[in-house]
Amino acid sequence: MILPSEYILRRLSKSAKIGEVWDDNGQEMNDQNDMSLVTRHASLSRACSNLIDDASLTIKDTKFLLNEIELLRGKIKEMNGLNLHGAKRS
Repeated sequence: MILPSEYILRRLSKSAKIGEVWDDNGQEMNDQNDMSLVTRHASLSRACSNLIDDASLTIKDTKFLLNEIELLRGKIKEMNGLNLHGAKRS
């Protein structure tokens, strides 16, 4: 027996978990500006997980990635107007 798609709860489906977003007309929204915080977080988590999988294979790559992550963190904080401790700059 195959369950019709209208009986499958959206929140339990695989597509809901990977962050696909649909508009009122059933069209997928791919524009980065339309992404919710949860969707952006999921997208970044996937990308970082892939980097971690690759870098964790060697000590050299692990150290390199850790260093690059700290550099990126500093750049992101600068873009958001934060100091390195997370406090807003005045």
